[in-house]
Amino acid sequence: MVTAEITIALTRASGIPAVIEGVFIDTPAGLFKVAEACSGVKFLIAMVAFGVLAANVCFVRWGRRLVLLAACVVVPILANGLRAWGTIYAAQQVGIEVAAGFDHIVYGWIFFAVVLGLVIAGAWRFFDRPLEAPMVDLEELARSPVLAKLEAIGRGRSLMAVLALCGLLMGVKVWAWSGDRLAAPLPAQIALPEVPGWHRVDYTPEVWWEPRAQGADHRLLGRYADGKGRTVDVFIALYSGQGEGREAGGFGQGAVMPDSPWAWSEPAAAPQGGHGERLVAHGQLERLAMTWYRNGDLLSGSNARLKLAVIEDQLVLRAQPTLTLILSAEEGEGERAQQRIGHFLEATGDLSLWMDAVAGVR
Repeated sequence: MVTAEITIALTRASGIPAVIEGVFIDTPAGLFKVAEACSGVKFLIAMVAFGVLAANVCFVRWGRRLVLLAACVVVPILANGLRAWGTIYAAQQVGIEVAAGFDHIVYGWIFFAVVLGLVIAGAWRFFDRPLEAPMVDLEELARSPVLAKLEAIGRGRSLMAVLALCGLLMGVKVWAWSGDRLAAPLPAQIALPEVPGWHRVDYTPEVWWEPRAQGADHRLLGRYADGKGRTVDVFIALYSGQGEGREAGGFGQGAVMPDSPWAWSEPAAAPQGGHGERLVAHGQLERLAMTWYRNGDLLSGSNARLKLAVIEDQLVLRAQPTLTLILSAEEGEGERAQQRIGHFLEATGDLSLWMDAVAGVR
């Protein structure tokens, strides 16, 4: 979002009419998604890693080290906003396709190398580590009280301590392996439940939308409509457990489908602690999606809270099912999607009990 704000400011300052909505910038040459093509997160991470190395190699004083690290965070963000603006500006002159190639070749290979060089050049005159100073002070290591205590223990006791540590690590590994493979009993099949005042209709979205739930034991996707013609799409994924390859809140899982016309636009409000987000397809079709996770007594749209609940289950080796519920509606069908989903939630009653009934746990 920072890159988007910098980019829209520079775009308007350069005389290009532009409108920003979430992470999308609409210009006369076309629609640009700043968060995906121009986020520069990878470069920021690489720059911070390089800054840590350079701070240790080139500086002795901690104050100067911290200043360099701060520069390695701020400068790439500003430079990335400039990069995104440059791509948009070039697209107005030569078209989006040519500008995209220009971005990958010039910015991808040259621009960030120049930025890195400028940061180091700016810090050069402040390097304070003497050329003859060693990277590692062996004498200081030799004076370490930890090493002295280990030497005083003796080889026999040290060996026993190492073996005990190895045994502890093996026990932790086996415990983690067991927790990762927990599986709660599930019904042989599940079905979308009846909702008072609503009925099932054919699922015919204008642009196909099907949330991703890798590793789920059961998946359901359908559309409900009420007597007034209001529609809401319902996606349910039920997991017997959470682990590698079957994480409800894992990367790439949920309402935003990777490698599809749908792209994340901006966050949205969601009731009952849910997680709301707006999606856009082909730059014009909008969809609102709200997500809830159910694990034990937890009902939340927070991925972090779900992970903490799963960690607790794995620590005590407690097998519990996890259910993902996503309610969604397309904009442009009369009443706003937010209101339609709200009416549907009112009809379901207690959302926790409704989700438990789907999972067959109550």
